[in-house]
Amino acid sequence: MESLHQDTSLSQQDRHAKMVDIRKATDSQIRELLDSNQQKKWTRCKPSVSNGCRIVAEDRQMRVRASSHRSHS
Repeated sequence: MESLHQDTSLSQQDRHAKMVDIRKATDSQIRELLDSNQQKKWTRCKPSVSNGCRIVAEDRQMRVRASSHRSHS
C-alpha cells in the first residue's frame, strides 16, 4: 500500500481505486480465516477502521476510566 501511495505514475483516482481493490481482497482473505463470531466482530470494527478503529479506542477508554475509578476508591 505504501508503494502504491507513493506511485506518481498513477493518477490519484487510479491509486485510490487500486487501494480499494486491495482492501476488498484483503478483507475477503481475512474473512475466510475467521469463524462466524470473529466475522461478526470484524464486521463491527471494520467500518471504524478509517476512524482509527473508534470502537477499540472507545473500549480502551472505558477500561481506563473503570480502572481509574477503582484506584481512587
